[in-house]
Amino acid sequence: MTFEEFEIQMALGSLSDTVKSQLAWDPNTPGTILTILARDAYWTVRHNVAKNSNAPVKALIALSTDKHWWIRREVAADSKTPEEILINMTEDDNITVRGNAALTLGRERDIDLGFDC
Repeated sequence: MTFEEFEIQMALGSLSDTVKSQLAWDPNTPGTILTILARDAYWTVRHNVAKNSNAPVKALIALSTDKHWWIRREVAADSKTPEEILINMTEDDNITVRGNAALTLGRERDIDLGFDC
């Protein structure tokens, strides 16, 4: 699907959540479409964008503050996520998000994961 076709389908409201999820999952989906899907109301669509190996940085930044930790976890594990975003994510409320951000930064020993050892 081209960006123009996507825009028309979105404007008409004719894309189902299933189709949007499939687009978000597909590594051949253009980054411009993934960036728009990163703001979708349906969490599965956003999760699939976060897991997409071709998700553009702009989409990852938008998803880094998603209300669902499992979406933020995927962003924190992506090496394309900017360092400043990853540093912020090391202070996330969720231990998995913090841990993934620390691992991606290569600073797992410097991050408080919430364990008292």
